[in-house]
Amino acid sequence: MKVFSEEWFNTFVERLRGDEEFQKDAGAFNNRVQLQVLKGKKTEPDHDVTFDILFPACESVHYGEKPEDEV
Repeated sequence: MKVFSEEWFNTFVERLRGDEEFQKDAGAFNNRVQLQVLKGKKTEPDHDVTFDILFPACESVHYGEKPEDEV
């Protein structure tokens, strides 16, 4: 599985959802987190990618490319 791939992101979200300790600690954090990972020259990913997670439910809001001014 490639790091920062859609498969990786979905696995990451599922693990957060299933982690009881994380869920307990994140319960008061009611927000959306948006991350943009820029294309690496020698590493993954091979293109810019943005992903959003809604906490504490750990719902995937977005995965893919997004204009820089929207991140």
